[in-house]
Amino acid sequence: MLGSKIARGIGGSNAAVQLFAADPENFLCVGPRTILWEIMRILIRGARVVRRPAEGVVTSADVVVEGARFAGVFPPGGAQGEFDRVIDGEGKLLVPGFVNAHTHLAMTLFRGFAEDLPLKEWLEEKIWPAERKLTGEVVYWFSLLGLLEMIRTGTTAFADMYFFMEEVGRAVVPVRIISRRPRSEN
Repeated sequence: MLGSKIARGIGGSNAAVQLFAADPENFLCVGPRTILWEIMRILIRGARVVRRPAEGVVTSADVVVEGARFAGVFPPGGAQGEFDRVIDGEGKLLVPGFVNAHTHLAMTLFRGFAEDLPLKEWLEEKIWPAERKLTGEVVYWFSLLGLLEMIRTGTTAFADMYFFMEEVGRAVVPVRIISRRPRSEN
């Protein structure tokens, strides 16, 4: 079975991303631009839950996910109804999704590239010359890679700033993660 559709936001709507991070074998990428999630009703039984930082940690709870939303947090055994899937949450912590407030998604392309250099030299002699050769298509594909990596680690929202922002936006559409980005100057 596949997980729920990618959800949006924090505080009750990022369930699918958190389930994906906890259970990645249920993720399916079909072709270069299609990410599929099946809508399900899921019970996570007996997990420790961080609802809001001010409320602390609920030491054991049943969490119901309907489609792409958390439907409720219940005392153990308190969730009612039928479920498409039951996940054993014992020994696991369910947390709100992470927010990446500053990223350059397509720079996944440059991971490991001359990273032993001091910052000024790295930027001026390696990264900036390489970035001048970027195309929109390259930014699209490496933005997809960055998005998949963020989803895998529980990121549900991000702010990106880079070149060819329309291509970053094109990558975001099938992934359905929240993006706050500036308008492109390209």
